[in-house]
Amino acid sequence: MKKLILIFLLFLISSLVFIGFGYNLKFKYFDPTNNLVYVSVGKNEKMIGDTKNIAIVDSNTDKVSYIFEDEFKEDIINMYFESEYSEKEEKIIFNFDDNYYKYGVRDKIRNNVFISRPVKDKLCILTYYSKTRMYSIWFCDKKGDNLRLAKTFDNKIDWWIDVRNCKMSFAKQVDNKISYETIEW
Repeated sequence: MKKLILIFLLFLISSLVFIGFGYNLKFKYFDPTNNLVYVSVGKNEKMIGDTKNIAIVDSNTDKVSYIFEDEFKEDIINMYFESEYSEKEEKIIFNFDDNYYKYGVRDKIRNNVFISRPVKDKLCILTYYSKTRMYSIWFCDKKGDNLRLAKTFDNKIDWWIDVRNCKMSFAKQVDNKISYETIEW
């Protein structure tokens, strides 16, 4: 039995050495409309999944810019943006439409079918601040300019992007009633 445990531990250690503890992207999204790449930036290169900023790579100029200042304290959970309009599907396609489950966003994009309009030049960034246990929604344009805090809320609020009506909806049950609020998307 000890040999089996020792073999397993050796296998585990060698596997970890082989794959390394190096830089691991939490996300990498492509914006085909503007030829931009959004890459998650960790607190340091050894932290896996600890996203503290988003780098924007402009493939036209090879310039890199960042959305948040270096002192930003919140963890970035994910980001959302309209990437294209699909005539075939008659809907607005988002940056993760190829795999809702991988990015954990299956229920965040709603009412996005039978819409024919240009895609928005807007990023929606979801962050979490562990000291206050609050989430925040930030907006900026796709080049990272005009950053603004749109809303802060706790984990009891459900939210989604209502694409057809161009708004974000926030709902929370309070006693036997629903509190409902929207902001422009």
